[in-house]
Amino acid sequence: MRNDTDVRTGSGEVGVLHKTLDLLEALAGIDDATVAELAGETGINRAAAYRILNTLERRGYVVRNADDVRRYSVGPALRTLARDENSPGDLLLTARPHLRSLWEEFGETVNLGVLSDDRVLYLDIVESDQGLRTTVEVGSYDAVHATALGKAMLAALTDGEAKDILQRTDRVARTPRTITSMQGVLRQLPDIRRRGYALDDEENETGARCVAAAVTTSKGAPRGALSISAPAWRMPDDVVKRMGTRLRQVCDEAAERLG
Repeated sequence: MRNDTDVRTGSGEVGVLHKTLDLLEALAGIDDATVAELAGETGINRAAAYRILNTLERRGYVVRNADDVRRYSVGPALRTLARDENSPGDLLLTARPHLRSLWEEFGETVNLGVLSDDRVLYLDIVESDQGLRTTVEVGSYDAVHATALGKAMLAALTDGEAKDILQRTDRVARTPRTITSMQGVLRQLPDIRRRGYALDDEENETGARCVAAAVTTSKGAPRGALSISAPAWRMPDDVVKRMGTRLRQVCDEAAERLG
């Protein structure tokens, strides 16, 4: 067990970063641990450990166990930063300039998401500066069946893989336009693959549209997806098509850079 007093913060160092790294290192060794277990392993008091873990969760660096929210595991945001055979590229750093360029081009909210526990996890967001805009928080989750991000990544899987995910999820109707049947979602995938992008047409939030394309591996599997979202009246079909085409280009560039 480490102890807070064991860490001597030198000149130019930040004490809370030592604690954050201690928690991440402990979690990487244990994986699936409670705040109390991590506090005991690191010597950090529970209140401080909880605050740090809460911040890390909001950024996607740790996630809670779906069956027991008291337990934490290493999150996908941290895994994307690790350069090993299971994570050949840095999706966050590679995608970030593309989020900014899309935001500058279209002036709408741009999102980066990945699949995590059969849901969409938001890793990065550049929010529109317009008064009326769509908003979501980094580290929050959304349903795969109701979002453009989710459907774009489902379309990058085989039908069998997509079906397996949909069977494991509660396909709740978020709006009157949400497609909740598994076959209804699966029927959309060939069109998404053909045109290269997915559309959420007021299916996740009434009055909002979102278009997304997947960033894939060399084998075509989804690493993540980028989306642009806005009030529906600012996204008529011609704008959706233009956004979708641009997203496809940007995601292909990101995929090529990641290798």
